[in-house]
Amino acid sequence: MGRRPPHIVVTTPESLYVLLGSDSGRRMLATTRTVIVDEIHALAPNKRGSHLALSLERLARLCGDRLQRVGLSATQKPIEEVARFLVGTAGVGANTPVIIDSGHRRARDLALEVPDSPLEAVMSAEVWDQLYQRLANLVGEHRTTLIFVNTRRLAERVTRHLSDLLGEENVAAHHGSLAKEQRLDAEQRLKHGKLKALVATASLELGIDIGDVDLVCQLGSPRSIASFLQRVGRSGHAIDGTPKGRLFPLSRDELVECAALVDSVRRGELDCLAIPEQPLDVLAQQIVAEVAAREYGEDELYALMRRAWPYRNLSREDFAAIVAMLADGFSTRRGRRGAFIHHDGFNRLLRGRRGARVTALTSGGTIPDNPD
Repeated sequence: MGRRPPHIVVTTPESLYVLLGSDSGRRMLATTRTVIVDEIHALAPNKRGSHLALSLERLARLCGDRLQRVGLSATQKPIEEVARFLVGTAGVGANTPVIIDSGHRRARDLALEVPDSPLEAVMSAEVWDQLYQRLANLVGEHRTTLIFVNTRRLAERVTRHLSDLLGEENVAAHHGSLAKEQRLDAEQRLKHGKLKALVATASLELGIDIGDVDLVCQLGSPRSIASFLQRVGRSGHAIDGTPKGRLFPLSRDELVECAALVDSVRRGELDCLAIPEQPLDVLAQQIVAEVAAREYGEDELYALMRRAWPYRNLSREDFAAIVAMLADGFSTRRGRRGAFIHHDGFNRLLRGRRGARVTALTSGGTIPDNPD
């Protein structure tokens, strides 16, 4: 038997972007034949997805257009549009993607949890005490419980109150502000049955293996059907298991929203994804990153960018305007800045200026608190 090709695990769109921007990363990725995009529904409707779509086209060009793409998700609608997003314009026509739709409906144990005292516009201290006690009771009735909240501050607050009721050794928090080592420790403790409850933000919604979870509690509205299904789906992972979720509205308005959410799930409905159309800030980042790696003709680069599904309708005028901005820079109070590429108008060639690659790698991305 032949030698199996190595597997490269790229955890985020930003990681793929960085690998494509370095010489060593491009050499490593040049032999790639298959890309698997897990939980594709979480990327398609935002700029991180646009970033990924362009990176996939850059990767396909690097690999000689022999790239097979696989997208996975339990909550994607419309699935045909998501498939086109994955494969780009090269997948239109003879290379139309194969869609395997096994459905997203399954048996689930879902219920609303409402406190004894009436819900108001804002939760009172009395109602919070009732909520904490009910959570503690549910945790005590199950081996492992995953509690989702919508903010890091609330994660810490709920963890502290449950620790007082259940013991500090039985409860932990998990959110993006914690050190990686702390998050990994909490995941492993839950996986090995050393935690009774883990209070988490969306940091545990997708992809991470945390073992068997008996119950998922959601505090406040998750704001979308897909998020609720993904979170509840963290429980009952056995073949014959049933996901079990309890939804805790935190206000009178949220009670109406949560009731509608549970009803939508029972009717098999899903949120409809809306894929952003050609965000130009993402396009500018990717142009700098690709041109810094090798010299390009204008027409070749324009054609490459348009292969990404969100940029299929990119006009030549918009492309030329972005190239002009990246070549000439823009004015600030401290003078002109942002000239990252050389534009040879006579020969219609583009190449990176000194420092363009470093800027692209250190300032790229669409997470608001990271890029420049």
